[in-house]
Amino acid sequence: MPNTRRKLAGRISCSLASIAILASAGCGGGGGSSSGGPPPPPAPYTVTNLGSLDPVAINNTGQVLGSIGPAASPAAKIWQGGNLSPLGAGPATPLAINDTGAVAGSAANPVTADAQIASTLASGQTNNLNIPDSAPSEANGINASGVIVGVYTAGFTGGAFHNQAFTYAGGVETDLPALIGSMGGTAVAINNNGLIAGFGDAPKDHAILWTNGVPQDLGTLGGTTSVATALNSAGTVAGYSDTPTAGVRHAFIWKAAAMIDLGSLSATQSSRALAINNNGVVAGFSGAPFVDQKAVIWKNGVITDLNTMISRDSHWILEQAVGINDAGEIIGTGTFNGASASFILTPNPAATP
Repeated sequence: MPNTRRKLAGRISCSLASIAILASAGCGGGGGSSSGGPPPPPAPYTVTNLGSLDPVAINNTGQVLGSIGPAASPAAKIWQGGNLSPLGAGPATPLAINDTGAVAGSAANPVTADAQIASTLASGQTNNLNIPDSAPSEANGINASGVIVGVYTAGFTGGAFHNQAFTYAGGVETDLPALIGSMGGTAVAINNNGLIAGFGDAPKDHAILWTNGVPQDLGTLGGTTSVATALNSAGTVAGYSDTPTAGVRHAFIWKAAAMIDLGSLSATQSSRALAINNNGVVAGFSGAPFVDQKAVIWKNGVITDLNTMISRDSHWILEQAVGINDAGEIIGTGTFNGASASFILTPNPAATP
């Protein structure tokens, strides 16, 4: 079962006589002109290095959920204010966090070797969910009420195992029905109203919105497949879809019964939406996966390269944005001084909105 979550330089020289002036303008951060012109406006975001943390989600209290270490034995962590706190009683893959800090993900499966089982994670604690037959599974979303959604590997049908989307509340697992024409599905997110987003298995692998347990086919942008990745409180779904152009996928939002193409930084590029906040701001990337990616946001349908929103001498290349909270804090991955690293972007109140 595939994991459903997944991956400038500029200088200015300051003379001793002008350090006090340039420091207030951010010497080394773009600086004023050598001719004494006004300094450039402050960058809209400041960048904080999260180091080797592989971030997956951020909540509205600023807690960043992620893991450190190899994929075979990741150590689940929460980062907040520069401090890392461990999660789980052993290796675990964290995948979702709600605003109370409750975490869902997966951990070692006690029945199936080399597989994981959907779990909740806390400090020093791993609690496996009661999944049918302890099947390989993962918990991908958790809302304020603690209702969990995810996927497990279900029965052998038509020559292959299929994915079964589920909800989990009060210790009870409930299967979610698949789209007509699809063998199964995966649930990835649930909002506080109980709406659930996900996607179906082949032969009808389309984005899905479950309302009161009833699946709705969200369609595509003219291609064959679409995937929902995130959902906000208003029921707006974010994700990505094939387009009529072979090999090109575009980010989308789905709202008011329509799928809207969010486009990309260039007409020939792909893009993916990976997160959406309750203000409708979408985060993701534009470019071929792992090739010249740029972290982006879409606000009111307008795409912005986040690399243009940070200091020019930051030494960062922001490659993908994987999470955004209602305060506009954005997490993601990229490179710092040429080495892989992760980041959190914090809106700069001094910057012009």
